[in-house]
Amino acid sequence: DVRVILAKQPAVLHYSAERNLGSTIIFLVRALDLSKSELRSLVLDSPSILGYSLSNLSRKLSFFVNTLGYVDDDNYFEGMDRVRNLLVGTPKLLLSAVDTGLEPRFQFLHNEIEFSIEELQTLYEKNP
Repeated sequence: DVRVILAKQPAVLHYSAERNLGSTIIFLVRALDLSKSELRSLVLDSPSILGYSLSNLSRKLSFFVNTLGYVDDDNYFEGMDRVRNLLVGTPKLLLSAVDTGLEPRFQFLHNEIEFSIEELQTLYEKNP
């Protein structure tokens, strides 16, 4: 596994275990309630997320949780399960920039094409 990560993201060698790797891994595990195998899958597919700041990752998760409306008061656990499954299934979504990628596409599809939130959720799940 380490070979795969280093082959895809050699900069990982420069990250601090305490400041970068540990805090990022703990954040992802807690925010998404990831199992070890889900975390492994996420990191092996997109190891560059290990170098992202916690505020960057938090904004990305907030986009899926709040903007795409996966989670509300009535369906917190179901919504978080859907977010986790989406991001573990397609970790590259975490590589997208919120301001220049995720948000403008969302606004275009929602406002101009008039997709409902539910249709956008389905679109992201089927065609990330």
